[in-house]
Amino acid sequence: MDKIGLLLIGLLASSSTIAQTGADSYSAWEATVGAHKSHVLATVSNVNYVNDTKFKVGVALRLNTFIAKNKTFVTAPAILTSGVKGPQAMFRPDILENIDTLYVPNITTHSLNLAVFLEYSFSNNVAVGFDIDVLGITLGDHFLVTPKEPLGDLKTVQAKPTRFNLLLVSDNDIGTLNSELYGRFRPDNSQFYGKAGVSFYFSELKTVRKLWLDNDRFRYKTPLTPLVGLGYITDKPLF
Repeated sequence: MDKIGLLLIGLLASSSTIAQTGADSYSAWEATVGAHKSHVLATVSNVNYVNDTKFKVGVALRLNTFIAKNKTFVTAPAILTSGVKGPQAMFRPDILENIDTLYVPNITTHSLNLAVFLEYSFSNNVAVGFDIDVLGITLGDHFLVTPKEPLGDLKTVQAKPTRFNLLLVSDNDIGTLNSELYGRFRPDNSQFYGKAGVSFYFSELKTVRKLWLDNDRFRYKTPLTPLVGLGYITDKPLF
């Protein structure tokens, strides 16, 4: 995890340098909220765009708050779900006999992640974009979960959110990660803009003891979740 910390520091330092030296760089604060059946996802972000051209690149700090109930988490590691590690995991079918499930009655987590934003502007008013969390940390309390297939006398087990988050590929990902596909509209002569789109969110927990196939990591992938948001553009970047 020391390497992850160094990578985070390096990305923050490099993005800050670019933002400070680029004449067209700017920053934006934004908040979004989305909901789908039995979960709610709210975010607050500071996005630092390193350029102000048609195609924009931004680096952000994003706080995600995820609240859900009555969810089923499944085996997370790619080596178990697809039998391989690395990018090829996304092209392999799930190995169903390796998939274990946990019933989670309630979960609340808060994650602080470094995210990358990619955006294309059709005009000064209208833009579309994609963003994704890269790495960070997640906080949350211990809670009881119920294995779908009890192991002996074990009916429930304690779990907690996976603390460290890292974007890899598909089921190789670790921890809690958020991504968004969105459009945004900025009225003429306004610092404010509106945002709407969908999010795709990975929530991961870790049991205090290993279960089936010596595994203690389980993941819930949300369906595409509609979101709306509001942003404010400023020339004072957070980092």
